[in-house]
Amino acid sequence: MNYYKAKKFKNFIIIASNISNTELLQLKESNSKCIQGTELEPSIRSDGQQYFLSEWQEYTFLGTTEKPLTTDDFLQNGHLGINNTGFITFKNFIGMTRFREQLFEVDSEKVDSNQLQNLLSYIDQRIEETVSLNFSSQGIATGEYKKSPERFKKFYMYQHLYKMLTDKRIVPYLQIIQKYPNQQIETEILSVPLSRTKHISTETIADIMSGVSEILVAKSSLDNTQFRSFLPKNVNEYTRKTTVNTNGNQFIKFFIIYCVKLLTNFIRDLVADDANNLYTSNVLLIEELQAYRKYFQKLLINPFFKQVSAINHINFSSTILTKKYGYKDVYKLYLELKQVPMNVFGTKDLILLFKNKSIDKIYEYICLFRLVDILNSIYLNKSAEHIKTNTESKIYSVSLSENNDEVEFFFPESKIFPKSRLTFQHSFTKSNSTSYSVEFRPDFTLEIISDQNKKCYYHFDSKFRISNYGSSKNDDIVKMHSYRDGIVGTIGAFVLFPGDQKDIYLADSRHPYSGVGALPLKFDGSTDSKIKLLLLDSLKSFK
Repeated sequence: MNYYKAKKFKNFIIIASNISNTELLQLKESNSKCIQGTELEPSIRSDGQQYFLSEWQEYTFLGTTEKPLTTDDFLQNGHLGINNTGFITFKNFIGMTRFREQLFEVDSEKVDSNQLQNLLSYIDQRIEETVSLNFSSQGIATGEYKKSPERFKKFYMYQHLYKMLTDKRIVPYLQIIQKYPNQQIETEILSVPLSRTKHISTETIADIMSGVSEILVAKSSLDNTQFRSFLPKNVNEYTRKTTVNTNGNQFIKFFIIYCVKLLTNFIRDLVADDANNLYTSNVLLIEELQAYRKYFQKLLINPFFKQVSAINHINFSSTILTKKYGYKDVYKLYLELKQVPMNVFGTKDLILLFKNKSIDKIYEYICLFRLVDILNSIYLNKSAEHIKTNTESKIYSVSLSENNDEVEFFFPESKIFPKSRLTFQHSFTKSNSTSYSVEFRPDFTLEIISDQNKKCYYHFDSKFRISNYGSSKNDDIVKMHSYRDGIVGTIGAFVLFPGDQKDIYLADSRHPYSGVGALPLKFDGSTDSKIKLLLLDSLKSFK
């Protein structure tokens, strides 16, 4: 492995460690490509094929005189500074990233790439199990996690597309794309007779010399075959032009056609609903949807989109769809529409999770499912996982709330344990008499309901960071004090972090684990027993 303090690429320089002005000037003005570093200091690393950067380390970027840095270079991460400099820190990010034309792989000491892929697969499976629901039409209902009927999928897609349109999340991006389209150079080859050719290029000559072009024997007055000459019958004439018929624009055209199809089906179902129900009228909604559909249909006959052909495949790794402004936004909207039923964790979070590999968000979900699994094992696997859904009986009004405090896991009472409820991002406020002052929203809350129907709480926050000594950060413990002192009925509040050291600070001997602290929760499950002991003793004491 090679280590560099600074590395020069075609259109920029990246700096990982402190270097002197003399070193920087020499790197910029000489033929040198790098300033060597060591394994013991911040560096850019290379195995000869790939360049590696580190999570949570700040890198300085310098633009060249020919191609200065712009804000577009820092849309995904970091910020543009002054004097043609910029700064990027990859916070809770692991995976491939690109700066201009250069690819880098960001790695972390806390989790390697293979382990990350396994975690993504695990979370994908758990989310699919959790949010695929059966629906009820009896107002607010509780449903078990099972596969959703296919017919409810289109309800979500119709609703979500309508919300995107009314929130003006689609049209502005389509206007930007037409104004600043993705373009590429296209080469056209035309075989023409030699006498009619207008341009002889090096490619034309290469085709003649390599035998690609058909050769004829030229007529000669000389009988001696030694002096026979040859001429091409036809030659390949090469012309280059700029085209907008790119995969990125093909995807945008595909998305517009997709929206027209959804709107058409939506209108058709609303018309049928009006015909079958004397007491409902969807006239205004139908007119609004028809106006949106007409706008999309006009776009398709626009000269810009007439130049764009039908798409053969969606290139999910395309830098145009994932990086270019306008295109990346429409691509995210498409992912949202395909992500139905609507996910209780929020579409924005899932895009971060699966596309950008935001490690703190991954760790938050790991903590949630790990707590559920530990409580399942305590309750001897007889627990039932449920979720509240806000439902109505009118057409297309079945909706699953995206508010995080709608996620609930219920555990029934047994001879040994009281009934309890695990919530995700539940809100405690003064208005609902659960907070003494401001709003609190712990990541996870275990609500224990005693035999006397009294409630008490244990709160947990996931923090994907570790101190230099392998323990939780002091700032995170301080936040646990605010939960314990600010939320009515709270017994204890604890940090969950991927370290080794357990720290418990007890405040009241009348209740087990009364106080604050930090509990290690590792990806491999090796520290689960410490969390299980806390939950087990806490539940037993309230039965």
